[in-house]
Amino acid sequence: MCGWAWPALIEPLLEMLGEAGPADPHRVVLIAGDSLGYVPWHAARSSDGTRVACETFAFSYAASARQLAAVAGRARTGAGGAVALVADPTEDLPMAREEAEALRRELYGDAEVLDRSTATPEAVLRHLRAEPGLALLHLACHATAAGDPDASHLLLAGWAALPVSRILDVARTRPAGAAGGTVVLSACSTDLAGSVFDEALTLSTAFLAAGAVSVVGSRWPVDDRITACLMVRFHLYRAGGLDDRDALRAAQLWMLDPDRAVPPAVAALLPRDPAVLAEPSSWAPFAHHGR
Repeated sequence: MCGWAWPALIEPLLEMLGEAGPADPHRVVLIAGDSLGYVPWHAARSSDGTRVACETFAFSYAASARQLAAVAGRARTGAGGAVALVADPTEDLPMAREEAEALRRELYGDAEVLDRSTATPEAVLRHLRAEPGLALLHLACHATAAGDPDASHLLLAGWAALPVSRILDVARTRPAGAAGGTVVLSACSTDLAGSVFDEALTLSTAFLAAGAVSVVGSRWPVDDRITACLMVRFHLYRAGGLDDRDALRAAQLWMLDPDRAVPPAVAALLPRDPAVLAEPSSWAPFAHHGR
């Protein structure tokens, strides 16, 4: 698929926009129709195998131009906004727990950590409704993409489901003009629609509708250890001043780099064979929505 995606999209974009270097990439928002929403376009690979699309492009995705325009006009919650970390609420993802602990220890010392007893659907929804607004909600947990988009859900404390339908309830009651923050869905298949692909309703796009300014979600099932490496690196890049789209791209390029420098915060999370980080199944599932 990555090989097919290069001539299908990247070559025409290069003809239209010209070349760009890794330090100053083209910034492109993709609104994919039908089953093209499955494709990780940022992972497209040239026929000779020497180039990957995210080296030249900083891609973001949108379900529709309407949602993109709504998010573009939404204010971002300031530094005083709350930070919440959902950490392995079902107690069977030990690396998800380590991921959340590393984020709190290294970057978000004042964050509220929601765990097996406190990470309930009601607690997550409360954070979405919070005033003056949530700055960051990071969820390291299980998720399921259902055939019925409304039924796609996160699995939280006590294996309780938080479905898309309840997240959208927040969207219906959200005050006009309310600021939003970043939601990171560090879980399986959170940017995947099982059906109704046009203007796709996924967990990622549902959180955007519920008031987030920026969402990171995944296109397929992910390994919790490899995901922990990517996520901590992503947050370190955010802390260094990059916006969410550029921070995700930087973290993915870091995983692709065989000579990558490993920050201390990531070292304990590395898999036994770090070369696996460069495989598309490891670095490419996550995509950015919003701004």
